[in-house]
Amino acid sequence: MWGFAVPRIDCLRAVAAALLVGSVLLGCSEGRSRSSTARSSSSLPVTAGAATSSAPAPSAPAAAGRASAAPATAASAAPAPGWPLAITIDDLPWVGKIRPGDSHASATERLLAALTRHGVVATGFVVCSQLGTEGVAQQWVAAHMELGNHTSHHRDLNDGTVDAWIRDVRDCETPLTALTGSRPRFFRYPYLHQGTTIDRRDAAAAELARMGYRVAQVTLHSHDWVFAAAYGKAINGQGGDAATIVRDYLSHVRLVASHARERAQALEHREIAQVMLIHANALEAAELDAVLTELSAQGARFVSLDEALNDAVYARPDGYAGPQSRNWLDHLAPVPSEGWDHTVEQSLLQAMP
Repeated sequence: MWGFAVPRIDCLRAVAAALLVGSVLLGCSEGRSRSSTARSSSSLPVTAGAATSSAPAPSAPAAAGRASAAPATAASAAPAPGWPLAITIDDLPWVGKIRPGDSHASATERLLAALTRHGVVATGFVVCSQLGTEGVAQQWVAAHMELGNHTSHHRDLNDGTVDAWIRDVRDCETPLTALTGSRPRFFRYPYLHQGTTIDRRDAAAAELARMGYRVAQVTLHSHDWVFAAAYGKAINGQGGDAATIVRDYLSHVRLVASHARERAQALEHREIAQVMLIHANALEAAELDAVLTELSAQGARFVSLDEALNDAVYARPDGYAGPQSRNWLDHLAPVPSEGWDHTVEQSLLQAMP
């Protein structure tokens, strides 16, 4: 039985208030075992209050026609209720295993159905060398989802020359333009690696800007690829319990959503438009509806990536150059040594049997 590496929520609540923003929660495994029904213990970072109930959503606008001491103006209009959240999906057309007897096309249809049910206009990032997979990419176009460039071969900017990396970006443009009928507007760095040095980072960013791309930064990383690897094994009879993995993943979504909002409040002193990263995999095909329901329950208001990136936070200068995958908030205010997302992923990976 798979016991996955997410700390028990009641355990997190007991200690979260004592932690500083960006600190790391170690252990928190009292009362748990590696029995067939218990989750495994791990070290998982958490910010103060991250596992408690979600941060308050902005107040709803005043009722129409309500008396006011001053005339209403555009500048004083109340914001829409809820915190803005764009959903982005990496590694299209597909990554990882599928359930026996399933197909990439049918699994993609379930992904798209969940997005449509929740009124989400998502942006998918395509690895163009994989475009032949069962015509899956055409399904995204037919569903009116925007597609962005994720390089032709998921090339890592940490490796090789910047020129070779740029060629891989360019190699994705022609097939993606042919697929959608228009040139892609958005780009997502594979692995979220944006340059190991300042020179490398700035050279790549400058070339992307010359090519006309808006970089789709991430503030809310689901780390779903770690859970999806375990889920793929479980549904193919290779060990683990799929239901336990799903339960742990949904708990993890609550944790990372709270963390992202609290980190934004600490840095920007306001709600920002968040950008969430998930992947086109079997876990999301099965559970995206539950993920979106959970986020809605926390007050999320789904917006397009275009709208989210108009938030001023994404125009701030990049403050991080290095080898790690870091969310945009950890680029703006770099933490020493390992960033939050890197620490989370390492904790999850180390807990795998």
